Amino acid sequence: MTIWLPDISGPGTRYHRIADALAAAVADGTLAPGAALPPQRALAHALGLSLGTVTRAYDEARRRGLLEGERGRGTFVRRRDGAAARDASYFQASSSGVVDLGLNLPVPGPADRRLPEALEELSRDGRLAARFGRGVPGADPRHAEAGARWLARLGLAADPARTLVTVGGQHALLVAFMAAAVPGAAVLVEPHTFPPVRQIARHLQLSLHPVAVDAEGVLPEALDQACRATRARVAYLMPTLQSPTTATMSATRRAEVAAVSVRHGLMVIEDDVYGHLPASRPAPLAEHAPGHCMLVGGLSKAIAPWLRVGYLHVPERLATAARNAVAMSCWSPPPFGPELATRWIDDGSADAMLAWQRAEVAARQAIARSALGARAAASSPDGLHLWLRLPPGFRPSAFQAAAERAGVRVVASATFAVAGDGDPAIRLGLGNPATREELRRGVEAVARLLAEGPADEGVV
Repeated sequence: MTIWLPDISGPGTRYHRIADALAAAVADGTLAPGAALPPQRALAHALGLSLGTVTRAYDEARRRGLLEGERGRGTFVRRRDGAAARDASYFQASSSGVVDLGLNLPVPGPADRRLPEALEELSRDGRLAARFGRGVPGADPRHAEAGARWLARLGLAADPARTLVTVGGQHALLVAFMAAAVPGAAVLVEPHTFPPVRQIARHLQLSLHPVAVDAEGVLPEALDQACRATRARVAYLMPTLQSPTTATMSATRRAEVAAVSVRHGLMVIEDDVYGHLPASRPAPLAEHAPGHCMLVGGLSKAIAPWLRVGYLHVPERLATAARNAVAMSCWSPPPFGPELATRWIDDGSADAMLAWQRAEVAARQAIARSALGARAAASSPDGLHLWLRLPPGFRPSAFQAAAERAGVRVVASATFAVAGDGDPAIRLGLGNPATREELRRGVEAVARLLAEGPADEGVV
């Protein structure tokens, strides 16, 4: 019987090379979904390696979402109902008539109403074409300066010369990973993380390693241990209103995490896209360790989801690599969004829209907490989402399916989990429903499902 044998030549540890070869074989179709992998002992013998090396390689591939297995049956390439399907369900739109608490978007508000007027103003600006130039790489200095001022509201002394304009925060993350990490690198993350980061990691062949957390986020001592164990040089963290858990690091915790990053030469990609929502919050990690942080911010979570304008503040040593990554991934961000964002930041409209958003978030949090009671108490009251831990007996995936049948879309913990299915919890986005009444119907339906107890299919 012919078995699959990877080419493990090249740099890096042997177990990482096997995992990388697995990723490549899955990507190019050499190993189809559901394909059986060689038994670990057989592959170790064929490659002349120890069983422990192959076991570590298979564990690493599982961590990346490539493999699944059952005791007594063997190891298989993960089917579409695995990691890829989880990602697909995260991005798909809800069915008509469903209250969508899955998407984590700001509340429709003044930005939507101001858009027609703003576009008309842009159309009347005779200098616009000259300002836009010919679309060559490199942001208009005005746009970068406005971005630096917007990031300064987070507590960062941002330098416009090191502030890059991107096509939203997600693009900024891609740019940051491209600039800071090399294929095969280990990246430290929270155990539940932003789902597109898992996709970025798969495509850039990065290995995600979860780090232990508490109610404030990553534990400094666990981060220190992970740096020593993995020799990671990159971490991705969300210190303010972490999605999905809503955890927010205190100023003390941020200083401790920053100290670990400096000690180990760790570059932290700090995702602060929710950072403008709290009226008061500690300064970013990037303010504590400016040479070891890349800060991601933007307007799509604080103003309007269609305002796809992101800002990435980078240390000087990564500025050229980050600019090259922007040019490679989009050549140059379309200038209309950054121009509109700049005008709203300059004339105070963005601050007024943010104040409106904060007030509406507070009202929606009150509605959700009234319906869900103590179950919502552990989540931060400043954010657009709730992390709802399920009572014993509920399985998150089954609860998500039951909620869909009841006319509500929620997101189960497995969608965010770096390894396994994650905690028994679901995330509820409060901003996407068009009205407070629609939100009320959604969270009350969730409360009813919790009160009814798990159906047979939902029992663990």
